[in-house]
Amino acid sequence: MNSFQFLFTFRLKGLQEKCDKCGIHVHEGTSCDRPTGQHYWAANDDPWVKGMGAYYNVLMFGESTGEFVMNDGYAVSEHRRRTVTIHAQDGTRIACGVLRPRERDC
Repeated sequence: MNSFQFLFTFRLKGLQEKCDKCGIHVHEGTSCDRPTGQHYWAANDDPWVKGMGAYYNVLMFGESTGEFVMNDGYAVSEHRRRTVTIHAQDGTRIACGVLRPRERDC
């Protein structure tokens, strides 16, 4: 991977019972208490779209886990404190979180 590629992993619970290729994106915002803004990218084209792999699927129990390689033009460290938005099948925002460094097990 180059310096702008990273592995985006997720584990989601409490979702709709079924969702096929629903959106999961990093946005330019830094808080879920206000609008999260546009997708966060500095590449030529917006990579936070389904065609680039930025989606999740729910097969059962309202849960989804997955990963995809992303290159949005920013280094991993530049994603800290950016918002992640989870979308329903119809595109509405159903969840939001703020990225933080992973806590390591001791």
